[in-house]
Amino acid sequence: MNRTFTKNDSQAMKGIAILLMLLHHLFYSRDSAHGLPVSYLLLNTKQMVAAARFCKICVPAFVFVTAYGMAAKYETIGQGRKHFGKLTLRRYVSLMVSFLFVYVLAFVFCQAGGMRSYREVYGTGAKSVLYAVIDMLGMTYFTDTPTMNPTWWYMSVAILLIFVLPVIWKLTEKIGLLLVPALAAVMVVLKLQNNQAMLCLLTAAVGVWCEKRRFFDRISAILGKRTGYRIMGALAYLAVIAGLLVLKIRTGNRLWVLIYPLSAVSIAGVLCCGSGEGWIYRMLRFFGRYSMYMFLTHTFLKSYYLHDFIYGFGQAEVIYAVLIGLSAALAMALAFLERKFREKLRINEKIDRILVD
Repeated sequence: MNRTFTKNDSQAMKGIAILLMLLHHLFYSRDSAHGLPVSYLLLNTKQMVAAARFCKICVPAFVFVTAYGMAAKYETIGQGRKHFGKLTLRRYVSLMVSFLFVYVLAFVFCQAGGMRSYREVYGTGAKSVLYAVIDMLGMTYFTDTPTMNPTWWYMSVAILLIFVLPVIWKLTEKIGLLLVPALAAVMVVLKLQNNQAMLCLLTAAVGVWCEKRRFFDRISAILGKRTGYRIMGALAYLAVIAGLLVLKIRTGNRLWVLIYPLSAVSIAGVLCCGSGEGWIYRMLRFFGRYSMYMFLTHTFLKSYYLHDFIYGFGQAEVIYAVLIGLSAALAMALAFLERKFREKLRINEKIDRILVD
């Protein structure tokens, strides 16, 4: 049976994305450790910073998984504004329940812990209340207002995608892949090549097209079942990623418009060329399962509460492993608490009714 991009692959890709995100945030600057000495086993400081900055491809990886998965759901729910509206609302409510659960716990902890407190983040007066509400709604990227956690800017994009993906899906139905160069042209004309929201919409359009055109099914059919051909396919995708790394190093931030969509497709392609088995694949799926909680909380550990502890290990590879372990442990605890919270209030049942009522 030919391999395609499955739900398990989506989870594994989210695992790759969160591991890239942690590496990106740990070493994207020479002064990320704020004066603490850090040594590198495999790369020098300049090379590590370049690699960490390229790891921003974690963003399009997350976007691609969302777009591809939602496009697959649109195929099954039927046509009509009512169906799209219900699925969109269900997706939004589910996302916000998880985000608000983490937000409230983080808010309470930060008031007690002293770092990222209400006054420190939002200030005082009526404006501070507005800032807190905007942050709680995950919209700070669009309003450019203070946030308790700088990494939460992506929540704005995640929410935008939920509401815009049905439009992208419909447009892809009508004009196919032409939507991608059309969006890219608009970005160039309006000088939005580095705008995160637009880059994510561009990547989402590619993800929707890949699902609708069964892109990975077609590639899988070409490669066949022979292990040698599939290894060659994986190497080809990895070569594209390596080429994009070189492009990023040579051009800086000027060509994210190419790097975002191509890196996402290549990561998904590598997974499709694999067997979908083995301990590495299972490990990636594990991190993918807890990726949202790791995304929402790792900055509190890395930048604020455990900064000196984490960077104090001094060896980059150990620092990375420690942050992964701490983030995963916290994520598992939060996932357990949220699951109990949802069960207690029967939230999932209420959300499911949105598609039925």
